[in-house]
Amino acid sequence: MDWKQYEADIYQHFSDAYPDCEVKANVMLPGRYSKANRQVDILISRNMADFEMRVVIDAKHYSRPIDVKDVECFLGYCADLGVSKGVMIAPQGYTPAALNRAFNDESDTELDVLNYAELGEFQGQLAIPYAGDCGVILLAPMGWVVDAERRTGMIAALYQRGRTFEDAGKAKEFAYVNIWAKNNDASDVDSLIRLQNEKLISDDPHGSISMLSCSVDAHGPTRIRCFESSKQPASEYTGFVEFDRFIFFCVMYSPTEVSKRNLRKMRSILRNTLPIYVRMSE
Repeated sequence: MDWKQYEADIYQHFSDAYPDCEVKANVMLPGRYSKANRQVDILISRNMADFEMRVVIDAKHYSRPIDVKDVECFLGYCADLGVSKGVMIAPQGYTPAALNRAFNDESDTELDVLNYAELGEFQGQLAIPYAGDCGVILLAPMGWVVDAERRTGMIAALYQRGRTFEDAGKAKEFAYVNIWAKNNDASDVDSLIRLQNEKLISDDPHGSISMLSCSVDAHGPTRIRCFESSKQPASEYTGFVEFDRFIFFCVMYSPTEVSKRNLRKMRSILRNTLPIYVRMSE
C-alpha cells in the first residue's frame, strides 16, 4: 500500500467512526509557539457542551516502529497546535518504550500510538457491564481499556492500554464503575451523593470533599465529586450520571500531576455511557 492509499484508508476509518464530528484531511493550523502554519494529516473536531474537542491524527508511513523520539516530537507538535488529544499510527506499530512515553507524560496531552492493524481499537474497548436488570454500554476513553472482570465492589474497571489491573493499582491510576438501583435510601443522584459523603466522612473524618464543575453533555444529570485524604496516595474522583431507574457512577484514582488529563477521561466516560435494561430469561 502506498502512502496516499494508507492516509486515505485512515481518513475513511475516522470519518466512519465519528459521524457526528467534522473530519478533515491535510489541514493547516497555526502554531502557537512556532508562529508557523503546521500541516495536520487528519483533524477531528466537534463542539461539545463545555468545550471544543479536537484530535490530531498523524499517519506515519514508516517502515519501522514508532519510537520514543517520534513520540516526544509529536508531544511538542500537539502543544504547538494547542490540542490536547493526538494519535500516531504506523504500519509497523510502536516500541514498548514509545507506548510508555505516550501514556506517562506529565503534560495534559492525551496521546495514543497505534499499529495500523489496531485502528478499530482507537475508540477504546467497549463492554456492557450490568447489575441486576440495569446495565450500561461503557466505552473506554482514549488510551484506556475496559476490563469487564467482576471484582468486589465493581462491575468493571478501566485503565491504560498495555497495563494489567494490578499494574494500574500500583500506579494509583485507574477507574472502576458500579450501578446504584434507585430506592428509598437514594432515589436520585444528589441523595446518593449525600449518602456516600456520610460514609466517606464516617470512615475518614479528616477527609475533604468538594464538588467540581460538571457541564458534561451526557445522557442524564451529571455530577463530579473529589475526595482527598492523607490516608490515600491519590486523589479520588467520582462521576455520576442519573438515568431513569438507576445511577451510574465511576470512581477514578489519579496522581495529582496528571489529574487534569484524567478528569477529561472521566468526563469522556460520563458523556459516552448509555443505559440499558437487561431482561432475564426464565
